[in-house]
Amino acid sequence: MVNNLVVAMNEFGFNYINHFEKISKLLSFSILDAEGTPQIKTNDKYILVFDNSSYNETYVLDLVNDFIRLNPTRYNEVKKIYCDDAQTRRQIFAPSLTPDKYVNIKDLEHNYLFPAVMIINPQQNRVAVVQEQMQTMILTDNIKFLFGYLFQ
Repeated sequence: MVNNLVVAMNEFGFNYINHFEKISKLLSFSILDAEGTPQIKTNDKYILVFDNSSYNETYVLDLVNDFIRLNPTRYNEVKKIYCDDAQTRRQIFAPSLTPDKYVNIKDLEHNYLFPAVMIINPQQNRVAVVQEQMQTMILTDNIKFLFGYLFQ
């Protein structure tokens, strides 16, 4: 397992983003379809990794990189983003969670925000997410299933 976040991000060209405004250039969270999926605002395919800064910083990124490593040229045209900023992730995954509902950032990450991987495929008008649940980690099979949506 890679223990250095920078090394893990650089292996397959992940860009670090820690501002909601940058992610909102890809998706419109104010315009949702009937299933609650945000409107896609980009023409590029994306893999977005959202991880808790208080956990092992490369846990989810390592899973994603392990999967990309199996066929790296397939993912050359897919843009990749890594985000561990709690406030950005709160705006995406729990926008109704206001600061009065959590004590501090560690409480927010530990009790309300969980690691996730999102894909955006504008050609198929698809946004899909695999998110860790309380005491259930994201597995390689989850990543394989999710990445299937990138190439339909």
